[in-house]
Amino acid sequence: MNTNPPPVTKIPFWFWISSSLALLWNLAGLSAFAAGFVIPTEEIFLDAEMQRLVNETPLWYHVVFGTAVIAGTIGCVCLLLRTKFALPIFVVSLLAVIAQQSYMYFLSDTLKVMGGGAMVMPTVVLIVCIALVWFANMATGKGWLR
Repeated sequence: MNTNPPPVTKIPFWFWISSSLALLWNLAGLSAFAAGFVIPTEEIFLDAEMQRLVNETPLWYHVVFGTAVIAGTIGCVCLLLRTKFALPIFVVSLLAVIAQQSYMYFLSDTLKVMGGGAMVMPTVVLIVCIALVWFANMATGKGWLR
């Protein structure tokens, strides 16, 4: 019977910086999500086609957007608390982002209405989500998360 405590794993400083920046990123996403409920679309300066695009967005899109940013924020908190639950929570966030971006890329006419520049931020969001899943997986493998 081994009664020795598990070895203490030294966490590099860049882990804390990366996790903190990821939390700030997700908090920005959370504020964008919340703004969609607070700011009426009529008060946003959009042309008629963009206004139509916003008004025709289905409810499920908002649900997966909320799921993505809430799970991403919780995942970042889990990173900072060094809990292994960060990885499955980031996977949920990634799946929600994939559903969300699938709507923008394939199911709506966002590209036609707003042009290719409108796809830059959704692509960055997808890349960051993939990076956070990788980061949490790597941190778990190194024993940084318990």
